[in-house]
Amino acid sequence: MIYSLSFTENVPTGSAGCTSMYFIRIRPAYRDDKPLLFHEIYHVDNFWLVFLISAAVMTGLAFGVHQFYPSPYVFCPIPLSILMDWVLYKIPRFRLWEEVQAYKVQLEYIPGEMKEINRRKFAERISTRYGLKISEDEAYKLLE
Repeated sequence: MIYSLSFTENVPTGSAGCTSMYFIRIRPAYRDDKPLLFHEIYHVDNFWLVFLISAAVMTGLAFGVHQFYPSPYVFCPIPLSILMDWVLYKIPRFRLWEEVQAYKVQLEYIPGEMKEINRRKFAERISTRYGLKISEDEAYKLLE
């Protein structure tokens, strides 16, 4: 999918990288961290998936309604669908699912001997950094 990548210190405290819509920001110190990049690309892929599905559904509904009530607002669903990713991210179950999947992708690109150490580290992050009310052990099991 399409993404914009920049290396900057303008990343939340305690994070090596972050994603907003299709914009990926990674700290310069992590420029060569491919597993981190693939983690962030996973978030971008989900943004595009949510955007395309919600845009298609909302536009279909808008055109259906437009047949009966002509309106210049028929194209409003497109900008609204951009917000869907943000709205879904506020739902704890969706956020947990997406972060677990992104960390699993990241683990795929980490060498075998480092996987277990990083799995524990990622479980700790999931349990403490996202406000998801999940224990480290529960997060660890989800990452298996």
